[in-house]
Formats: sequence, C-alpha cells, structure tokens
Amino acid sequence: MGIPAITTLPEVHAFIKLHQQHFIQGGWHASSHAERLAIYNPATGETLTSVAAGTAADIDQAVQAAHIAFQDKRWSNLHPTERKRILFRFFELVQEHGEILAQLETLNQGQSIHLARHRSGRNG
Repeated sequence: MGIPAITTLPEVHAFIKLHQQHFIQGGWHASSHAERLAIYNPATGETLTSVAAGTAADIDQAVQAAHIAFQDKRWSNLHPTERKRILFRFFELVQEHGEILAQLETLNQGQSIHLARHRSGRNG
C-alpha cells in the first residue's frame, strides 16, 4: 500500500519560488557573490529551489549586525511583559502558518508530514 501524497498549498509553492537571500539586520540582502546552492527534496531527489551561498563577508556582516543588536539592548531593555507579548505573537504566527511550515519541512527534509505537523503545532 502506497503512502498518499499531500496536496501542497499555494503558499508553499510561492515561497519555494522566491529568490531566497540572506536575512540580516531586519532585511533581505543578496550574497556578496552570485553563487547559489540548490536545495533538494530528499524523498524525490528533485530540486526545490536555490538559496544564496554565503561567504565569509556575508557571515561577518551577519555577526556584526547581531553584535550591534546585542549592544543596543533593545530587547534586554524591554519590560518582561512586552517581551512576553512579542514571543506569544511569534508563537501565534507559527501556529497560524503551521501547515505551510510543516509542508516546507517535509519537502526540505523528506520527513513524514505527520511528524512535521506535530513539530509545527498542528496535529491534523
């Protein structure tokens, strides 16, 4: 008996088609060179998409941005109630988009959709 395939959501297809870049200091940035890395679906071997290949310069930029963010104490100076509100909102967004995240993980890792749904907070 074969395993039935899931119907992939349009949002999953749209995300896969994006020209993936690096997310640094709150924004999308192209790599310092044009090389891209293919991302494969391990269950089928097909190429899903490609992502920007990071360089040492890209890593330095990300580390410097993280260091600046740490030093400015924007997060640590927030009242605990405000940090809690932000983290709960993040949790709500993960739950709201859980099926999309689960499908992306299944395509990316080849794991069972049921396990991916469980890990994303969706059980259906």
